[in-house]
Amino acid sequence: MDHVTWQSESGSYRISLSGGKPQKIAPTPSPSAERLDPDVRFMNCGAEWCAGEMMPDSYQLSTVVIQRRNGSGRTTLPAAGEGPLIHDRFGLFGLPYVHGVEVNFSVKDSGSSALLYDRCTARSAWVGVRHETEGSNAIGQGVSGPEAPILFWRERDNRYTVLDLSRISDQPCRN
Repeated sequence: MDHVTWQSESGSYRISLSGGKPQKIAPTPSPSAERLDPDVRFMNCGAEWCAGEMMPDSYQLSTVVIQRRNGSGRTTLPAAGEGPLIHDRFGLFGLPYVHGVEVNFSVKDSGSSALLYDRCTARSAWVGVRHETEGSNAIGQGVSGPEAPILFWRERDNRYTVLDLSRISDQPCRN
């Protein structure tokens, strides 16, 4: 990949990694219904990549689908929720669950932890609070806006953990 693409309120843009001025590009149309699995719901797309949750059958683990807008590059992972991917790379999803079964998590507030998935390495990690704390522990995104690749959450003693996704090497995406 020798360029970066992004979307803003004013449109979609591309810029060469070697520099230059951003070029406005025609928006990529959403994938047609025939290209999507009919069991996928809530498909959300970024500049190039989409994420959506499959409709689980009873007693099946929730699954997220990640694919390009044209339907290629499809992969699935056990998680809950839908995108869009942060900078078309990182997915912040809910923890997987078994549909139709009551599950008790060890975390007091299920909104206080999530699954972070890296599309380029196909690896995931649990982020957020792993212990009981008082108050809201929701994972926040962005500092200057929701598109910023910053995640943060409150830990014990009003301390915050900040994860800057832009500091993670993009080398795996270039291969």
